[in-house]
Amino acid sequence: MTSKVQLESFLVPAHKLVPKNKVDVLLETLKLRKDNFPKMKDTDPQAKTLGAEKGDLVEITRKEETGESTYYRLVV
Repeated sequence: MTSKVQLESFLVPAHKLVPKNKVDVLLETLKLRKDNFPKMKDTDPQAKTLGAEKGDLVEITRKEETGESTYYRLVV
């Protein structure tokens, strides 16, 4: 079982669901299809915490020395 402490560790980047009404705008902006995104399972601890379902997009924000980087994952 994953503890809340692990999910809030400084080593775990911030995760949030992309609102369904923003997905199409994001896909058009990035010129991608949903199936082009890297995948994350719906059993992933972060996906479970967010209540993510298959087909949802998760935005991951990583803090780096040069600033922040944003990544996306498709829940499968």
